[in-house]
Amino acid sequence: MASSLGAFNLSRSYNPPLIAQEISCTYPISDVYGPTPRYVYYACLFLSFLTPRYGWLAHAILGVAVAYAATAAVQAFILLSARLVPAPVQNVTIPYVPGTNLTGYFAGIDALVTNTDYVKIQPDYLELDIDAVTSVVITAYLVGLPLQCWSRITRASTALHRLVLAWNLVMLAASISVLILWPHLNVAPAQYRFCYANVDDGDSFQNNNGWDSDYWDQTWNQTVWRLFGQPILDNALWFNYTSNCMYPCFSTSQILRQASSLRASAFTPNAPGARLHTDDGYSKDDFQPLIYTAITCFTAAQLFLLAMGRLKLCTRRVPIYEPRQIWARRKEIWRSFDDDFKRGWAHLTNILRSPLKALRTLHLPRQRNITTPIRQHPLFLFSIDLLVMLVLIAAMLLGPLTVIAFIIWIERYIHQDGTPTESPQAVGQWGIAVELGVVLVAACVLRLKHRIASEEEIRREIEHRTVELDKLRCIADSKRSDALPRTEEQQTK
Repeated sequence: MASSLGAFNLSRSYNPPLIAQEISCTYPISDVYGPTPRYVYYACLFLSFLTPRYGWLAHAILGVAVAYAATAAVQAFILLSARLVPAPVQNVTIPYVPGTNLTGYFAGIDALVTNTDYVKIQPDYLELDIDAVTSVVITAYLVGLPLQCWSRITRASTALHRLVLAWNLVMLAASISVLILWPHLNVAPAQYRFCYANVDDGDSFQNNNGWDSDYWDQTWNQTVWRLFGQPILDNALWFNYTSNCMYPCFSTSQILRQASSLRASAFTPNAPGARLHTDDGYSKDDFQPLIYTAITCFTAAQLFLLAMGRLKLCTRRVPIYEPRQIWARRKEIWRSFDDDFKRGWAHLTNILRSPLKALRTLHLPRQRNITTPIRQHPLFLFSIDLLVMLVLIAAMLLGPLTVIAFIIWIERYIHQDGTPTESPQAVGQWGIAVELGVVLVAACVLRLKHRIASEEEIRREIEHRTVELDKLRCIADSKRSDALPRTEEQQTK
């Protein structure tokens, strides 16, 4: 039975009309993206930059962050691949309710639709996981780029360097996926529920029983009026319905969610997604274009620095891979740029004062040396070094600010998504902290294994390492013999 009417007047005069209420249909944030796991993830990314001298510790902390970000990236790929085409819009007629002097049946009803005789129905939902997934993958991407470019530990190992590169590519693909999904899952058209006036399911109702397709009647208008077209006391069909109201959004589905987890809430100011997850709130978000611009500029700067370092277009006076040396070598770098600038300015002044004399003293080679490329010209080197230095300083300043600004911006969305389903005391929330602690303890034990090992264990380790060392020597000799013919061929050319 849809409802118990014992609290209502059962006289034949009791005949509440059909009403429509605006609601928000949301899938709440999954427990894995709750506050505690999310903050532990941020802390791991932050600590990975504070522990570069202790490679074993940095690897353990970064490993936890990588695993967490990989989960979010896979979810983004699945959501993008399974994105459904929105349902067509249909009109449903409703009794006209004036927006003033609401009395009788209409008194005290939240989010009541007034001043219209129809509503537009397009079943949809808000997937609030998209906010948390966006925060995880884009933060990982913004942190991974500096690791690729500036981490000495990463650059010291070819395998680790390629592993970080692969991780950055995955995070880039996941970031593009969430940016594509954001307008579709983060903003939904207005949703409605249909009820008899003052006979509803409360301000919040969960889809525990799923959608019953037996009540569908070709169109939403026919379906709604089939269920609510008769007076309430004579409506046997409504009495057999699973809820007091009809929720068109419950007819939707999501590949990674159970239908029973979809929740409908009256569209009040405190409802999940009521402030930011609307077309109006989305369009009035002045920080979004600024955040997107900062991320784009930071990405362009990092890719530019990677390209300059890979192509070796700048000189060694620019610490492109170790930006922390800028301050330690500031006097040396400034003196080098100042000398080049003064030398070039003096040469330009001489040319402007006495162009004929400058041309006579200019010794042009009879034949151009094609082995000296233009990128070795002093003016070119000075320009490239100056440009790379400016981009490097800008990236160092813009990078941390971009990450912090993005986290603050996206957390504002997450905190508007409603209260978490689990408290911090739940195992799903503090479980990741325990996992991190176990990983760190294991890393410490492995780090100290030689100190606590017996003499016999150390001797076995020496024998094993000796065998491994012989294998590495064979591999190095093989690579040297393979590279020798190529070197001789280049010298002959």
